[in-house]
Amino acid sequence: MRLPGTQPVRLHEGRPSMDLFLLILSVIIAMLATRTAFELKRRRAGLRTAQTGARLRGLDHYDLAYLLGGPHRVANTALALLADSGAVRLSRGGRVHHVGLGAAARHPVDDVALSVVADRSGLPVVALRIEIARSPAVSAIKQHLTGQGLLIADDSLTEIGSLRRRLRVLSVLSFSGVLFVAGILAAGRGFLPWALLAGSGAALLALVSLLVLVGAGVVAEAAIAGHRRSLLTTLTSAGRETLDAARQAHVQGVAAGPVTVALYGLGELRDAGLRAELGGGQAGGRAHRRRRAGSSYAGYASPGCGGAPVHGASGCGGGSSGCGGGSGCGGGGCGGGGG
Repeated sequence: MRLPGTQPVRLHEGRPSMDLFLLILSVIIAMLATRTAFELKRRRAGLRTAQTGARLRGLDHYDLAYLLGGPHRVANTALALLADSGAVRLSRGGRVHHVGLGAAARHPVDDVALSVVADRSGLPVVALRIEIARSPAVSAIKQHLTGQGLLIADDSLTEIGSLRRRLRVLSVLSFSGVLFVAGILAAGRGFLPWALLAGSGAALLALVSLLVLVGAGVVAEAAIAGHRRSLLTTLTSAGRETLDAARQAHVQGVAAGPVTVALYGLGELRDAGLRAELGGGQAGGRAHRRRRAGSSYAGYASPGCGGAPVHGASGCGGGSSGCGGGSGCGGGGCGGGGG
């Protein structure tokens, strides 16, 4: 049965094994893509829910700065706190100068910053940020937070990355197969629906293979997209809970000290000139609001330290670590601008 003027479809006549092979191959690819996608989702969920409900203490403002924005946020925080306390001096043009007052560092991060400034007084803010961010003191903060279950470990991220790469390969194979099978169908020189109605086994096998490959490609790409979104944060659920509790304990514009400076940014600095030199004071609040709506380095821009779960012995109160004025944490210049 065929339409007048059409040619009968001949898809691999005499070679049904070829069409069957394509179908089997497409099913294998689809099974691998589905299994890998579920494994990726399971791994991510397992990492996120690890240690949920933990109430961890002993975090200072630099720990929270790392949770909120990584190494550069720690560096921004240190610069702002040290400058506000007078341990270093900022000049026009964004250069940091040694004061020479013999200020004692109360935290390894402060020690790094003061040591670099003492050796190279007049260093640009951007260069000093990089020096601090790459220091062993900041790496130690990351190790501490990972050990506490607040950050996802690098080796776990590596395993997840390998699953993502496998999905990418399966996606490429799937859509390449779609093009190949579509070419086979197009080469049949006939009208496919009529070929199916006429009982063409080859056309049916090719069509099923095409649909299976399309499904495999869609599953793989959807899993990859979900993984890409999840990469916006390396926080575990415990890390998010910790920051939530910290935000409740330190409300912006109410509490003062290094914690609020580290979490809300340069907007907490009272010295407008210092805010300007560090990079534009009012951006801090805007950056914080953006992060609360979306994600920061660690995926959650909650403020605070002190509070019940995170009130630490080192740095969460008083004036340790240059605990005074503002920070470049959030955005406002330090977090967002220049570094």
